[in-house]
Amino acid sequence: MKEEEFVLFQDFLEKKSGLHFDQSKKESLKTSLLQRMQVNQLDDFEQYYRFLAFHPEGGKELRSLLSLITINESSFFRQKEQFNVIKEEILPSLISEKEKKGIFSLNIWSAGCASGEEPYSIALLLKESFPQVENWEIQILGTDIDQETLERAKKGIYSKNSLRFTERIYLKKYFDKVGNYYSLNEKIKKMVKFVYHNLAEESYPSSAEGKWDIIMCRNVLIYFRPEKIERILDHFYHHLNDNGYLFLGYAEAIGRFSHFSVIHRGDTFYYKKGTSTSENLITSLGIIPSVETSPSKVTPIITLKKPTEKIRPRMVTPQKVSTSHEVAVSDENKSENFYGEILKLFDRGEFGFALKKVEQIFGTDSFLTQAHYLRGLVYSQLDRTEEAITEFKRTIYLDKNFLMAYFKL
Repeated sequence: MKEEEFVLFQDFLEKKSGLHFDQSKKESLKTSLLQRMQVNQLDDFEQYYRFLAFHPEGGKELRSLLSLITINESSFFRQKEQFNVIKEEILPSLISEKEKKGIFSLNIWSAGCASGEEPYSIALLLKESFPQVENWEIQILGTDIDQETLERAKKGIYSKNSLRFTERIYLKKYFDKVGNYYSLNEKIKKMVKFVYHNLAEESYPSSAEGKWDIIMCRNVLIYFRPEKIERILDHFYHHLNDNGYLFLGYAEAIGRFSHFSVIHRGDTFYYKKGTSTSENLITSLGIIPSVETSPSKVTPIITLKKPTEKIRPRMVTPQKVSTSHEVAVSDENKSENFYGEILKLFDRGEFGFALKKVEQIFGTDSFLTQAHYLRGLVYSQLDRTEEAITEFKRTIYLDKNFLMAYFKL
């Protein structure tokens, strides 16, 4: 694939979907393009581009391509620590506050819901653990750019792998086993509405009452440029109720966007509409403002001596890896968006393969902040606690405002 061909598709996809595919995704994009070219019996990239851009069926084909190149890996109750917080703290608090005000409704939006596991998990929590809202107006919305996965979500039929984090009580009460698959109870399916939405657009969905109590958008922002991420977060902020909650993926930082406060609970964190990030850090993490910087800057209590030479991260012994887990590494991996495939492996629980991909990236540059953070996450899952702590400290050394690294220490 020539560079000019890659740029052609890169610009086209960003214009049509808002999704940005940087150089680190060039090889995976090329593979997806070749697959779709074979399906459509087209011989070269230019022909396929013209088909996408000008053919009457181009829009339908674009949806098929996006379905192939975006991560639709999901499961019920994925990142369970976040669901525990929702169940044990956030929903009880929201329900109590609304009862006091005489408001009997809950509005929850799952943005980038893939095949529906996330919004259905919320529905299961409400049905099983909060009988007091049985007669409330419950609105759970699932949106995605991939219409094919939305159709699968509406059917509510899942593999055993999608249910690997699901407690037995849910499986027993709300699923019927059909062959090798599990069919979700109709009552749960009726609690969730699925519609198409592209986060890159300026029009955002509103709840029946205008704003949302909870917005979940996990492992979606990795596809957007930083300036687009800030715009998306701005939309989320203005579409949340006062004291509303936002959940992002573990490796997605809101960075300089300071309208949300960061709440740390146990091994997880989430965002709340309210005070600024830096103010919340001061109160929750023991970080004090530096007298030499503006109030928006923070200086961590943790201090690390600056090394006299580049950090030399510990490398694992190379082992043979199947081609499906190989990654093309280039200098362009310095982009903030390089880690999509690593997150996919992480969510699948394939921590060994995830670690190998991170190590390959370190072969080009050991000062990649997010790579150190991701390696720390993987180490923590492999019970390599001391090494995980070292990686989180290195992350902070490279970027003292990288919030999630503080939370892991």
